[in-house]
This record gives sequence, C-alpha cells and structure tokens, in this order.
Amino acid sequence: MATLYLLKCSCGRSHRIQARQAGQSLDCSCGKTIEVPTIRGLQKLKQVGAVHSETSPGWGRREGLVFLGGIVCLAGIVAATVLQVRKSLLLEENAVVPFEQYDGLKEKIHAHAEKLSPAEAWSAWRGLRHGVNRNLSPSERSYLLDRDQKIAANRRTASQHNSWTVLACVIAALGAVSAAMLWYILSPQRSASGSSGAP
Repeated sequence: MATLYLLKCSCGRSHRIQARQAGQSLDCSCGKTIEVPTIRGLQKLKQVGAVHSETSPGWGRREGLVFLGGIVCLAGIVAATVLQVRKSLLLEENAVVPFEQYDGLKEKIHAHAEKLSPAEAWSAWRGLRHGVNRNLSPSERSYLLDRDQKIAANRRTASQHNSWTVLACVIAALGAVSAAMLWYILSPQRSASGSSGAP
C-alpha cells in the first residue's frame, strides 16, 4: 500500500504523488515543471489516501532501447562463437594425422604385403624405395592436388572467419556499451536532476 501526497503547483492545481516519485520532476497542465520533494519533504505534504495495488509501469523508450542493445550484444556473441567453432573444424580437417593414429592401418598393410607375389613385392619395392621423391602415379598426383587445394581453401575460409569474428566481437561490444549508456542516460533520477537544473 502506497501513501498518496498532495503537491500543489503555483497555478493552484493539485497533483497526487507517491513516495517513489520523490526527487523527480512533474509537468503541470499549466506548462510549469514542479519539483517533487525528497522523502523527508514529502512528510510535510498533506496525505490524501493510499493506493492498494501499485501497478508496475510498462516498458518505455528506455527499456526498449536497452533491450535492443542487449539483443545486438547477444547476437554478436553467438555469431563470434559459431565462427570460431567452424574455424576449429576447418583447421581439424587440415591437420595431418600421424601414421600411428590410423587404427588398424599397419595390420592392413602387413596383410596386403603377405598376399603379394615375389614379382609384385619387387615392383612395389622399386616404387617405394625412392620415398617422396619417386615418380607419382596419376591417381596419386590427382589426390595430392585435390588435398592441397582443399587445404588452401580451408585456410582462406578460416582467415575470413577471423575477420568476421572480430567484426562480431565489435558489434557485441557496441551493443553492450550502448545498453549500459542508455540505461544510465535515460534513468528517471538523471532526468529529474537534469530538469531541476534547467532555468
């Protein structure tokens, strides 16, 4: 239950106010601005009753703008997170997996080698004895070319993700700063103090 006080304007009109309006300013229908006294000053005013249920005010311009700033901040954070996850996946595709991590590959190679005839084993050995410098078959060259192109494309995409991530972080920061500044600038206490300082 909130107590109502009677605040009079110099024009003679009376206004009913509550304690939560203390320190703020009130516009009279005559065009003048009335300064609402502090809590202590309200005790000197005439009490004219009480309200049983105080309805909370709806969203105003302040809350709407702050909410918009929060949405922009959240969108920037989500975008930056998604971009970083996608970048990590691209870099994982480019990673070279050590030979030891291929499950069962050694066993498969040994099993295949056991099935080779002496002539086939000698032909395979002649091709492998030169290592990476040996002449590659067309299929091997095609595979390596495709792999190199895919790695280069992934690196370019990851680099673009870095730029977009920076932009998303900047947007998130702007949203957070804007929300904080609007919450402070449009606060009722600041508006009341600004009105009281006006001539």
